[in-house]
Amino acid sequence: MTLILGGGIGGLSAAHYLIKAGTKNITLLESTNRVGGWIQSIKDPKTGIIFEKGPRTLRIRGNIGMNTLSLIEELGLEHKIKPITIDHPSSKNRFIFVNNRLHILPTSFSALFKKTPPFSTRLFRGIWRDLTSPAKKSNDDTVYAFIERRFGVEVADYLVSSMICGICAGDAKEISVKFFIPNLFEAEQKYGSVVKGYIKEIMQKKKVEDSKSSNPLGSVHEKAKLEKWNVFGMDGGMVTLVDAVKEEIEVAKGIDIKFNSQVTDLSIQPGSVKCRVNGKEFFEYKHLISSLSAIHLAPLLKEEHPILADELSKIPFVTVAVVNLAFKGQLLDREAFGFLVPPSQGLPILGVIFDSCNFPQENHTVLTSQQIQQV
Repeated sequence: MTLILGGGIGGLSAAHYLIKAGTKNITLLESTNRVGGWIQSIKDPKTGIIFEKGPRTLRIRGNIGMNTLSLIEELGLEHKIKPITIDHPSSKNRFIFVNNRLHILPTSFSALFKKTPPFSTRLFRGIWRDLTSPAKKSNDDTVYAFIERRFGVEVADYLVSSMICGICAGDAKEISVKFFIPNLFEAEQKYGSVVKGYIKEIMQKKKVEDSKSSNPLGSVHEKAKLEKWNVFGMDGGMVTLVDAVKEEIEVAKGIDIKFNSQVTDLSIQPGSVKCRVNGKEFFEYKHLISSLSAIHLAPLLKEEHPILADELSKIPFVTVAVVNLAFKGQLLDREAFGFLVPPSQGLPILGVIFDSCNFPQENHTVLTSQQIQQV
């Protein structure tokens, strides 16, 4: 018997692949009355507008992106994909809010040689700095310190710190560059420069693609490559993916999804996993898969595995407040993904997403504002 903790997309996907591998007798415990975790799409009954309380798009790059597309293809959801291509305004246009103004981020090569607000100098000077600065041999560094050293303080402040906030609501001055952007760190260590490493990577890219050409990809992968997708959403909201995985694993049988089931005690011993649910009955399993956040898993391991629990509890955890807004009519005069607010501006929000630019919502302007709060 196998126990899965958490009914978010991670726990549901784990169940999907276990069933696919022939595993029987799976129990999934979810502490709330619904699956999906952070993914939650709310449709307004009056306007038909879909508000996302969590993620709204998925990236297709890397192994994770390819695996997600494979899962969607296995579920037969290809027709539900809403792609955003690389030439779409929301892919090309992104803003940052600096000194009480919106500034579009440069995206063209020629823009590197122009002085573009809020930057006080041409961005090419940052590239030149990287090309001419000596490498620093180290085991690791923070993202902020690394970018500041290689490209200058404004690139670190305005570009990279904003990017980190937008991706994971994190602090660039605390996050490890070796962990978060390993290719940049390795480029400096191996080639002495990020730019030199990037050029080398481009030169080797075709060789890598040729070596992977024998690996068969599904039709949705080929379509994404041919149409040059950047990210994609789902018709009906991201909950469409959640509902499809849930339905698929329930139809396959062999799994018992228990809602409103909070694990209050957990005992992990060789060949045995025992858990108490809602402070009452004990259940015993042979295998355990946890998709819980570290902050929620740590207390369950504290008694038997204090060292592991202590390490898990040290992982920073933040909550992000999401405010969905909708207005009648098309009110935005610029089409873009949205804007980010660098931490250096001292404002309480991470940024605002222009949802209706990504996916038009009838005749409404739909926005999502995000604010971080340390826990």
